[in-house]
Amino acid sequence: PIGNLYDLPTTLGVASDTVAVGSWTPLLAAARYGHHDAVWYLLDLAGQSADETTAPAGEWTPLQLAALGDSVATVDLLEARADAEDCWEALDWAAWAGRAAAFRVLLDKLRARRPEDWLDRVSSVVQSAAVGGDRGIVEQLLDEIAGRPLDTPRGRMLLAVAARAGHLDVVRCFLERGADPLHRDDRSWSALHKAAAEGHAAVVATLLDRIPPGHSLRTGAGDQDPP
Repeated sequence: PIGNLYDLPTTLGVASDTVAVGSWTPLLAAARYGHHDAVWYLLDLAGQSADETTAPAGEWTPLQLAALGDSVATVDLLEARADAEDCWEALDWAAWAGRAAAFRVLLDKLRARRPEDWLDRVSSVVQSAAVGGDRGIVEQLLDEIAGRPLDTPRGRMLLAVAARAGHLDVVRCFLERGADPLHRDDRSWSALHKAAAEGHAAVVATLLDRIPPGHSLRTGAGDQDPP
């Protein structure tokens, strides 16, 4: 275990802005595990350089890892030094992982920045939230885009994503908000097919309750081989 924060670079044997383990810097490690004080010290040691909080395309940033760790204090500290794109990526990861506390902080911070593409960007995060399975996150996103119905190609896909992942509460949420349980994709598979293929019995039962007797989804008419 690491003791005094001011011994951190010596303990690790590296400077704060160099690679420590694989491609991870000490800052990335501290951010991932929510060590707010260590993050603060490492940023201070580096002169709070913007370079410390950014990363090449396709690589983790401290803010994104802090979002996965669900540390509100760490997210709050790093968000102030992050650009908008990094914040959106971090929000997406928080939604995907179901990290509700970090998600709420990031959504509030992004809203305060007043981006012109707010509705489009929020809409793009809903799919990750469907995978993450936190109904509260999904509902907050849907509330933000209340003017955009789920009876759209993206909306119909969202129900299938949640069904395949087995997130019963999220499936119910999408259904309550108007998602179409009768929709089939280009292979004629519906949300029901995908839930059944993964063995999610409770989701299957919930979807069947929304499908009329005699409908092709109950009889198997029009089905194709699994995708």
